[in-house]
Amino acid sequence: MAGEDKYSKDHSVLCIILGGGRGARLYPLTKNRAKPAVPLLGQYRLIDIPISNCLNSGFEDIYVLTQFNSESLLRHIGDTYKFDIFSEGRVQVLPAQQTLQDASWYQGTADAVRQNLSFITSREPEYTIILSGDQLYRMDFDRLIRAHRASRSDITLCCKPVFPAQCTNFGIMKRDKSGRLLDFVEKPHPDCLTDSFLDSRAGKSRGLNHRDIYLGSIGIYVFNTDVLVQALNRMNGSHDFGSEIFPYCARTYDINTYLFEDYWQDIGTISNFYRAHIAFVEESEGFKLYEKNAPIYTHPRFLPLPVIKNCSIHNSIIGSGSNIRGWDISNSVIGLRTQVGENVRIKHSVIMGADFTQKSHAAENNNRLASSPPGIGSDCTVEGCIIDKNVCLGEGVKIRYRPERSDEDNELYSVRDGIVVIPKNTVVEDGTVI
Repeated sequence: MAGEDKYSKDHSVLCIILGGGRGARLYPLTKNRAKPAVPLLGQYRLIDIPISNCLNSGFEDIYVLTQFNSESLLRHIGDTYKFDIFSEGRVQVLPAQQTLQDASWYQGTADAVRQNLSFITSREPEYTIILSGDQLYRMDFDRLIRAHRASRSDITLCCKPVFPAQCTNFGIMKRDKSGRLLDFVEKPHPDCLTDSFLDSRAGKSRGLNHRDIYLGSIGIYVFNTDVLVQALNRMNGSHDFGSEIFPYCARTYDINTYLFEDYWQDIGTISNFYRAHIAFVEESEGFKLYEKNAPIYTHPRFLPLPVIKNCSIHNSIIGSGSNIRGWDISNSVIGLRTQVGENVRIKHSVIMGADFTQKSHAAENNNRLASSPPGIGSDCTVEGCIIDKNVCLGEGVKIRYRPERSDEDNELYSVRDGIVVIPKNTVVEDGTVI
């Protein structure tokens, strides 16, 4: 990603990854884990995306801010991102903590960074990149920093073209002809925006022959570190970057906009998370996993290749350690160690797999899992749903996407936009129809 400089480490840049709050938009996948620890694309975790982008760009000073259900995230980062003793790099989790100076938890994105300014300034970085932990994209941050330096601005905000119907999901920017930010409005209804916010130039860059194009923030920011400290201290009572810090900064500092034209997707909701997976396997302008000079890193595992018997598979990924004896699998992601019985149909679904195999020590020491090992039993139909890790579907279970269904939550499953989600460690009895 950084070309010939890929292996040169730039310690003038510090990367901050915001781990998010309770992860309510991704519930029940966040019921027992932090949002950045949610499994992704068969073998990764959400946090692997921003960390990999940092490392591939030559930036090894990384802090991850989190405060809810952090145990699995801490374990994953500790097991995965280990630097040798001759490197100054680090990937460190900074959970919210009460101190003599501040007894509150993180109150928002800006407040989370403010509470950790002492860690940031102790590294003495010239620039600080602030990232989100729930986005799917590949970006060369080295190129971003070069553009920021060249612009001689205080702050750079990354953005993409958005249609009017998308405005309520983005911070919307107004810029001048040189790309300098003039105004910033967080998640407005398009009827509240004047025509001066329209940005047809952004649409033309993507081949969009459409006049009604706005410029939306994608939650990736570069600050001169001294400006970041100054802005957060001046706006001491402000908790959020989008709704409070940037409207103030637009009036106070020199802010550049950086148009990002490659694939980017917020996967912080169940529907977006699901659709990003299906787009990936269908190759419908989805995320491209295979990039020679920019791999996605994750925890290394030493699992056998998947075993597949008497099964027709179309447009799908099958994770290592899986044993598939089904009948028909199409347009689906099948995660690590997934066990699938005979005469099973899986369509347009995300199966996250298991943390262990049926006869592993973990299962033998858990009565529930020993009697009901994770996997999909014979004669099951799974269509348009998400099955979290270590789920046991008994024989003859039927689960189907129903777009007309209202959102709901119960112990057995949740429904979001018609997508059925089976939470981690759930046992679904034989013959259940959902």
